[in-house]
Amino acid sequence: YNIQLRAHPSTEADPIAYQTGPVELAANQRVTALAAGLLASNDAADQFRVLPLSEDFADPGAGNAIVRIVHASPDAPTVDIDVLNDGTSEITDLERFEDTGTAGVALTAGSPLAIGIRSGGMLVTTFTTPALGAGDEYFVIAAGLLAQADPAAADAFKLLVVDQDESIGFIQQD
Repeated sequence: YNIQLRAHPSTEADPIAYQTGPVELAANQRVTALAAGLLASNDAADQFRVLPLSEDFADPGAGNAIVRIVHASPDAPTVDIDVLNDGTSEITDLERFEDTGTAGVALTAGSPLAIGIRSGGMLVTTFTTPALGAGDEYFVIAAGLLAQADPAAADAFKLLVVDQDESIGFIQQD
C-alpha cells in the first residue's frame, strides 16, 4: 500500500501533501495507521509521518483493560508515564513517535485513572481518564503541541483515545 494524503478539502487533482511509499501488510494483519508530526517541517525529529501500528493486544486479565500508548506529540520530549500519578512511573523513556508495543499495557478498569506525564523526573502535566471497560482494548495517543500555553486550544497537548469499536474522544489536561 502507498498511503497518500491531501489537504482538506481537496480532490484527486490536488497535489499530494504526503505519501508513505510502500507499506507491506501480511494477509489478515490488523493495522491502525496514525498520522503524526508537523506537515510543514523538514526536521526529522518532528516532521510528518504515518505510523503503521500492528495490532495484537494481549489478554488484559480479569478486571483490567488493555491499553497501547503512543507518543505522537511532535514537540514533546521523551516521557515517563505515571499511572495513578503517585510518583512512580510504570512506563519509562517513551520516545517521540514510539509506543508501548503491540501487546499493550494492562490497566485497572472500572474507575477513572490519574495519569502523570513526566520528563527528566519532573511532572509535565496530568490527565484523568474516564473509567476503562474491563476487557476492552484502547489506543491512547499523546497528541498536540506541548508548547501550546493554552491547554484548551485546538492544537494543545491532549490524549486521543480510540477503543476497539473505533469510538474516539479527547482527554484534556487537568
